[in-house]
Amino acid sequence: MRLGLGFILFISKLDTDDNGKAITAAGGKLKAVNHCGIYAGGDTIIDATPEAGVSLRPLPTFIHNVTQLIIAEIADQNVAVRSFTRAQDFLGRPYNYTFLSGAQHNHCYGLYCSQLITESFLNEDGGRFFKLATLNFSSDKLDYWQSYYKKYNMAIPYHEEGSHPQQLLEQTAKFKELQYISPIINKKGEVQ
Repeated sequence: MRLGLGFILFISKLDTDDNGKAITAAGGKLKAVNHCGIYAGGDTIIDATPEAGVSLRPLPTFIHNVTQLIIAEIADQNVAVRSFTRAQDFLGRPYNYTFLSGAQHNHCYGLYCSQLITESFLNEDGGRFFKLATLNFSSDKLDYWQSYYKKYNMAIPYHEEGSHPQQLLEQTAKFKELQYISPIINKKGEVQ
């Protein structure tokens, strides 16, 4: 499959810290998928990370140290192209550490990885292409999440809407094709 503008790349990053493990556990049925980004052409990806906020970075950096790559071609190509344009508008925004939606929650309108996807992918009428879900805070990581939100003087936001890479990937009707592969991509942006 040749990568195209607006394709979503889902990855399973190797978890090296408690935050990464807690985020992975907060997902749905696909327990390994824990990060995503939008293919921007020219061997680059737009994604949101705690280290850089919303940024454009080389695809080889994005897929470095991952165990799985899933390439998702969007069923509606018009939505995919518009999403790429919208994602570019978010470049330079900070990371959303609270995982809450809405400008009142995410200081300076920061974005986390799957939130970048939900805010970039809109239908022609401006409505969301991907459905949001209630945020999930895995019970086996409850102590971690309590400590995490204590830093922000907040209780765990159990009933807030948001997204997770796994939750997006489970919306299979939104995709024309999903390809599960090892992360081997040539300089032309083609998956081998």
